[in-house]
Amino acid sequence: MIQFPQLLDLLGLPAASTVSKGIKETLRELTRRHLDEKFSPFSQPQALKNVEKELLQRHPDLFAKEDQENKLYFALRVVSRFHNSRRYAISERQKRVKQAESVAEKHNKENIVINISDSVTTSKRVRVSVDFFNNGSALTLSLREKTIRLF
Repeated sequence: MIQFPQLLDLLGLPAASTVSKGIKETLRELTRRHLDEKFSPFSQPQALKNVEKELLQRHPDLFAKEDQENKLYFALRVVSRFHNSRRYAISERQKRVKQAESVAEKHNKENIVINISDSVTTSKRVRVSVDFFNNGSALTLSLREKTIRLF
């Protein structure tokens, strides 16, 4: 499977450069904008063509005629990986919400669903879990290394 560092090698970019970070953000943005998370990337050929077209417009210097086809192939595989990762995260989040709902129903607790969606772009990852105890419930918020537990 093709990964982002392989694309950077092909483009001749160092991983720590600002251009590399910009390319990664561009690919993530194009993925979110053009691909529908309900469908796999390859079932959306027009969306992939739109990503390719916009990528060529934004970075014509990186995707020059020399080896253009191979570079675009790698870029679209990276977009597909980003998309599949996003689809998996959404699916897992939906499973956790359903589990929380079923636990709440079992314990006759008021069902509170906290939805932290990726509609806001952030570099921080947030994990929310709800634990039910005999005497009540606890809400755990994990933000990178810090954990906040509310009882």
